[in-house]
Amino acid sequence: MDGEVNKIRKEWMSVQYLYEKVAYLRGLAEGLEIDDSTKEGKLLKSMIVVMEDMVDAINENTEEIEEISSYVEIIDEDLSEMEDIVYDEDDDEDDYYDDEDFEYIELVCPSCGEEISVDRELIDDGEVFCPNCEEKIEI
Repeated sequence: MDGEVNKIRKEWMSVQYLYEKVAYLRGLAEGLEIDDSTKEGKLLKSMIVVMEDMVDAINENTEEIEEISSYVEIIDEDLSEMEDIVYDEDDDEDDYYDDEDFEYIELVCPSCGEEISVDRELIDDGEVFCPNCEEKIEI
């Protein structure tokens, strides 16, 4: 039921409906032979002209809003694609650091006996610490 009410409201407020109502008022004024030489006649006819101008402005705004909405949809789609590229959640951190980029050496900590894999570059730097007991391993 709410959908029907919304549909009726949209039709009620459509620009076409406003055009029809203003045309009806113009026809009514002409049919009543409102004399524009009187103050009231001038006022009524001027009000009808202003209403026609307002409906034209509403129509132009509606068209511009529709055009802007289509641009916003395109921008939103483009942004979504960019987000997928930049923040791709399917990528693992392994994509950034491939194991082939590292040369591991297996060591055994003399303090706790923990077997650890250490990148050769860390060994070349001279200091390696056991992740288990945090003791320095001499190489």
